[in-house]
Amino acid sequence: MTICHNSSMLSRRAVIKVLPIIPIASKATAQLQKRRIAWVTSKTSIADASRTEPFRAALRAKGWIEGNNMDILWGFAGDKNDDIDAVIREAITQRADVIVAETAGIIVKLKQLKYESAIVSLSAGSLEGVDLIDSINRPGRNVTGSQMLSTDLIYKRAELIKELLPSASTMVFMEPLTAAALMQRSYVETAALAAEKYGLKFLKISVRSLEEVEELYNGLSVDTSQVVLVPSNPLTVNNAKRVVSSSVINCVLSIYEVALFVKVGGLISYGPNRDKFSLVAANYVDRILRGVPPSDLPIYQSSEYEMSINLNTARDIGIQIPHNVLARAAEIIE
Repeated sequence: MTICHNSSMLSRRAVIKVLPIIPIASKATAQLQKRRIAWVTSKTSIADASRTEPFRAALRAKGWIEGNNMDILWGFAGDKNDDIDAVIREAITQRADVIVAETAGIIVKLKQLKYESAIVSLSAGSLEGVDLIDSINRPGRNVTGSQMLSTDLIYKRAELIKELLPSASTMVFMEPLTAAALMQRSYVETAALAAEKYGLKFLKISVRSLEEVEELYNGLSVDTSQVVLVPSNPLTVNNAKRVVSSSVINCVLSIYEVALFVKVGGLISYGPNRDKFSLVAANYVDRILRGVPPSDLPIYQSSEYEMSINLNTARDIGIQIPHNVLARAAEIIE
C-alpha cells in the first residue's frame, strides 16, 4: 500500500491523504463550495497511475481544480485485505461528496458500513450481480459508474482459446480471491458454459496469493493443452509481471482481460479499453457535484473491445498466432 503524498514510498498503514497540487488555469471555478472526492482502490499508487492522471486531467478540464474548489483524497491499499478495510473506513470519515470505488467488492463494503453518499464505480465487474443497482438504465440508488463484465466477452475469450490452440482440452479459470474484488458467481458460471460451447473442459482454481498463482502454473506445465483465463483482479494486476512470468516460464498459454498484462510480456488480451473508465468516472463525478443524483445516471458499459498481442511471447512459448487473429488486433508488440 502506498502513502499518497509520494507515489514511490511504501507504508504498512492504510492512509488517505490530500495531495497538494499547485492550481492551474481553468475555464472557470465550477463551484463556490470546496468539494471532496475520495478515490478508493486496492492497487498501489504506482500500479494505478495510468488511471489517476487521466481522471485528474478530465476533472481539470471541467473546471475542478485541486486545492481550489476541490480536493481528491487518494486511498491506495495494495492487495492486502486488512489495508483495504482501513482505506474504506478512512474514506468514510473524510466525509467525501463522492467516492470513486474501484470494484464491486469495495462498494459492497461501503454499503455494509451504511455509506449513503454518492458512489461512482470505476471498473466493477458487475453491479447488478451483487444487487448494487436496480437496473443498468436507471440505477435507482446511490451507486452509478462503469461495469466491465460482459457475457459476450467471456464467450469471445473461449473462442480465442480454440483459435490459438486448436488442440486445447481445458479452460482453466483462475479465480483470484481478494477482499476488495468479488469474483461473482455469474462470471464463473458463464465461463463454464463458454468452455462447454467450444468443447473445452472447465477447471476452476482459486488463488489467494502470488505464491498460489505460481503453484497453479507450475502444476499446469506438464500439460500444455490447458489454457488459463486470467481475470483482472487486485491480486493479478498488482503482480502482473510475476503472473505473466509464471505463465511464460512454464510455457502455459494464458488469456488476459486487459492490455496491461500484454505490455509486461503476456501473450494476448481481449477486453475493453481501461483508459476510458477513468474519463467516464470523471464525467460522472462532475455531474454529481453539479447536482445530478447518481440514481439517474445510467451505468456505462463499454461496447468497444480491443485485442493486444505480444509476438515475442508467442515465440517464447511456441505459439503460432493465426493471421485472422493478428488482423483483429488493435496492438501488436514485436
